Amino acid sequence: MKKILKNTLAAILLAGIAIHVTAAAQSKYEILRKQVATEVMQEMQASGTSPNEAEISQRVIAKLRTRQNEYSDAMKEDCIRDYGKANQKQCQCFINKVDYNAHLARMEKALNADPKIRAAEVEKAQQLRQEQEMTAIKACDLSIAHSQETPKASSKTDLLTKTIIGELLQQAKSAEASGKPLTETQIPQMLADKLHTHLADFKQASKEDCLSTFGSDKKSECQCFADKLDYEAQFSLVIKTLEGEPQAQKKARQARQQAIMTTGKACGLSASIAKAKKQK
Repeated sequence: MKKILKNTLAAILLAGIAIHVTAAAQSKYEILRKQVATEVMQEMQASGTSPNEAEISQRVIAKLRTRQNEYSDAMKEDCIRDYGKANQKQCQCFINKVDYNAHLARMEKALNADPKIRAAEVEKAQQLRQEQEMTAIKACDLSIAHSQETPKASSKTDLLTKTIIGELLQQAKSAEASGKPLTETQIPQMLADKLHTHLADFKQASKEDCLSTFGSDKKSECQCFADKLDYEAQFSLVIKTLEGEPQAQKKARQARQQAIMTTGKACGLSASIAKAKKQK
């Protein structure tokens, strides 16, 4: 059961199977979220509990609420990264106007709602936050026209990852509802199968994300990256990241990142990667 819990947590909260050359350029919020998710995962493993998806999310939200200052600071740093240092005051204005603590409280309430309406309540909370953010962007003069870089939508690999995770969770729920819950070896194997099935999709998504990040003038370099990256090895490391102990997980993540960076360098993207790091 612990392995199932660990795999599910990692899949839902860490979403760590995005494969593209910009994987190192995570937002401050994403880094904090993953730290919190890891803490929750370790606590649950230690207690031997097997909570449902809603309880997992509730625990993560509860931890984020206790780290509200870090949460706000991370959001501000991400704003400055997207809109530039010249807009520091506007970013502080944005953080002041969007009450993220209230958002977390709404999310917590939504996750505690009756299962029949839970998804709808979560969607309402998310929509309200987005509306407040858009209002704050306008009020704080953070329109796209003033940004150094248009805020990025979710990457193609992130969207593909979420699709795969959604499919996996739905299968797990169906199996549980039928009275035949998945065994501790089935979830990672099912994830591995889905990754292999979507190999061509990952290649295309990696290329598109590379072009989105480094520009259309890097078309040949991005094609090289998409062709040369060893996806089978990446998928194997993903499974190790989900199955192993904390130290083994760390080594697997480092190995994945090193392979991605090495492939980028081999395809002439090293200078672009270094520039992206400096701009973080």
